[in-house]
Amino acid sequence: MRFVLTLAALHLYYGSLKADPSCYQECKSDRAPLCGVWLEKEENGIAAGTYQLNTGVVNLTCEFSSRPVPAAITWQHRPSDELGGNWNEFACSNLVSNKKCSQEVEHRVTTQCDLRTTSLYMSGKYRCQGQVPDNTKKAYSSEIIVNVVGIEKVQVSDNLLAYGQPGFVEVEVCANPRPEVAFIVNGDLIKTEQSLGKAAVSALRPLKVRSKVDGPARPVAYCHSVRLFLPEERREHCHYIYTLKDFRNPR
Repeated sequence: MRFVLTLAALHLYYGSLKADPSCYQECKSDRAPLCGVWLEKEENGIAAGTYQLNTGVVNLTCEFSSRPVPAAITWQHRPSDELGGNWNEFACSNLVSNKKCSQEVEHRVTTQCDLRTTSLYMSGKYRCQGQVPDNTKKAYSSEIIVNVVGIEKVQVSDNLLAYGQPGFVEVEVCANPRPEVAFIVNGDLIKTEQSLGKAAVSALRPLKVRSKVDGPARPVAYCHSVRLFLPEERREHCHYIYTLKDFRNPR
């Protein structure tokens, strides 16, 4: 479930806190005690790195102090730079929060977010945000970079296999880093951009799709396609194999 803290939800949240005297503290915008939100501690730097698809868990922790009420903390993700995009809130796989209200010092809120790496699109930058009631006072943690590696999808996307006629098999592979793909035809291994007899394999190229029939074809992040071309002389028996290289200490 996607976690989005809407403005209406914020008003309900802060209204309930103000009704609890222990979680509301008078403050000023121009003198002590100041209203605002401040990052006190984070333990995210050690979480940066490379994680295995479907088995990795990113552990993130942030602590904020604030007035007049405890801060609402959200977690945000931004795709890898080459994909572009804005910061968006995301749902943690497991979230633990601890709130300490005070009438003498700032309120404290600590959250720990555990995030399972279930998609290659989870690669990118991560940070936490603390926010106070007026929706303008915000504070952020530092940003960390997470790289998710693995093979997410392999499927035959197209084929033309008529007996006695030239044919082809097209395969889509979604993986990070860029995969190496090869076909085995009658026991012989043929890699991309290679041929053996009259059988040949194309280059691995970025997969592109159209959202509209008459629209432009756009690349799909982490996805590639490759074709095996077959001669017409005989029925071929083939299958494909795929591997990844350059795994760098995945967790």
